Amino acid sequence: MKNLAIITARMSSNRLPGKVMVKIKNIPIIKILFDRLKKSKLIDKIVVSTTTCQSDNILVNFLKKNNIEFFRGSKNNVVERVIKTANFFKAKNIILITGDCPLVDYKLVDQCLRTFKFNNVDFVTNADTRSFPDGMDVQVFKKSTLIKFYKNINLKKEFEHVTLHMRRNIKKEKMINIFAPPEEYFPKIGLTLDDKRDLKLIRNIVNHFWEKKSKYFSCKEILNYLFSNKKLLAINKNVKRKGDN
Repeated sequence: MKNLAIITARMSSNRLPGKVMVKIKNIPIIKILFDRLKKSKLIDKIVVSTTTCQSDNILVNFLKKNNIEFFRGSKNNVVERVIKTANFFKAKNIILITGDCPLVDYKLVDQCLRTFKFNNVDFVTNADTRSFPDGMDVQVFKKSTLIKFYKNINLKKEFEHVTLHMRRNIKKEKMINIFAPPEEYFPKIGLTLDDKRDLKLIRNIVNHFWEKKSKYFSCKEILNYLFSNKKLLAINKNVKRKGDN
């Protein structure tokens, strides 16, 4: 297995519990994200990395019924869980996507993977220095690099945010941060799922495009829609993002 996409997801979110199983058009958000990632031309396999907590049994039962592969591990040591997930599926490279990003653009995923393939680096992302809207986050890195940096983690926050320690310590020449083109450069727009206001906006976006028979809309198409009806931008503009830096 060369390129494994790992979706980190759990039911016990503090601000919006059970959000990955909230339904839009009667489809759980985790399935919407999974299906969008399947459009990638460069991902070899997509799996969900969740926890051994009883609360995640609901998620796991859904994944089983829909033939979506998964791995269960630590709730708090997310770095270890991701490494164990990658080891279980014998992956060489990891494409890390969080369950908070159901609208992530598969074309951005492939852009990161192509950049990773054709450059002598260990890590490619579009979110270390944010330029795309929050929620378009893609991180691609070697499993071996994550393991190397994991050995030196000792801060709680760095166990919870998978690449935080790696991004803080990796040599600049071994990492590439992709910046958004001008038409997609809106780092303050939130397309991630943190609370009920985000859910309201995401539901509106999905409903709009699905009514047009388009399930694989891009980041640029989302932005064009939002700017054609700027009232939508007000829905979640006051949501405070935690961040991991």
